[in-house]
Amino acid sequence: MYVFQTGNERVKVVVVYGAVTADKMNIYHNGVLLGKEQINQAFAQSIALDIYKAGKRKNNWGTGLTIAGYAVIGIGLYGLAMDLGEEYYDFALMIDLPIMAAGGGLLIGGYKLKSTARKKVKQAVDVHNDLITSTSSNLELNLGFTQNRIGLVLNF
Repeated sequence: MYVFQTGNERVKVVVVYGAVTADKMNIYHNGVLLGKEQINQAFAQSIALDIYKAGKRKNNWGTGLTIAGYAVIGIGLYGLAMDLGEEYYDFALMIDLPIMAAGGGLLIGGYKLKSTARKKVKQAVDVHNDLITSTSSNLELNLGFTQNRIGLVLNF
């Protein structure tokens, strides 16, 4: 991690080399939470970036469905509470209970999407780490003969 200052602003640049870890929808490198730009840099030119973005999209849709589900359940409860003492009680049960059931369906769908989104982020991290280990395991840095003298030789 590099921190430098330009004028009155401090700019923190996180350079990501090596393995990363995931916790729910957050990605960490050596215990430092990575932002959007650092994740794009770490997963650049890799299928892991596409998997990660798919997970983020699913998470956003899941959040929207969850909020909508709570709102629909709230509307159903409000309608049921308003009609409890009136003569339209049977009609209220016919209308408000299905509305609340629809809200429950939205909630279940939203939570399911959020669950699969976490799995996608974990899969993106696993793909990234597998690519890192497969490419880095082929590199060797040795002391050896070069064209001019003895020096460091990088074999890959």
